[in-house]
Amino acid sequence: SVGIHTTTVEIDPIVNEMAEKYFQFKSNESHVMDAREFVEDRIESGDSTHYDFVIHDVFTAGGMPVSVLSLEMWKMVEKITKPDSIIALNVVAKIGGKILRSVVSTVAQIFPNCRGFSDSKQDKSNPTANFLLFCSKSQFSFRKPEKGDYLGSKVRESYLSHMSELGISLDEYMGGEILRDDSLHSLDEEAEETAATHWKIMRDVLPNRVWNRM
Repeated sequence: SVGIHTTTVEIDPIVNEMAEKYFQFKSNESHVMDAREFVEDRIESGDSTHYDFVIHDVFTAGGMPVSVLSLEMWKMVEKITKPDSIIALNVVAKIGGKILRSVVSTVAQIFPNCRGFSDSKQDKSNPTANFLLFCSKSQFSFRKPEKGDYLGSKVRESYLSHMSELGISLDEYMGGEILRDDSLHSLDEEAEETAATHWKIMRDVLPNRVWNRM
């Protein structure tokens, strides 16, 4: 534990179970439901909770659930966050593709101060990557990582100590299509291509015998 009061929302009960069973994940408040419904319920109920951080990680095997990435969704997220809250958003996308451009352009409509990082150095041999976006209505900066930030994890230490080297300029990703509820399928073709590439990568990382047992 890092001493942060957390509320988690996960649509798949198996993922929730695995996180607690195998990764010792503990949440102060856990909900097994659709994230958009959760946000809508919080607003409609008049709940006064306003979150400091929102960690938005909904991409799975390259799939893109646009209903929680649309402009309408971010307007609702704005209502349950503070003026200086930070949105951390994981995006699985094709380098230079429409998906990343649309996601960045859409979230920046509401949370305009954004910084982006890739999980690896970008090159033509690796067309798909995980991108991490941090966005806020307020200006923010990152301090240098300290030993305590690594929590004894070599993976955390490796990434955090080299994070500045993996920063990407988001200027070239502005001006993309704004994702809206009434245009949810405009990026389906690229999403399917990204899903196939991402799934191949996962198959390369773990052998078939592992997937066949699931």
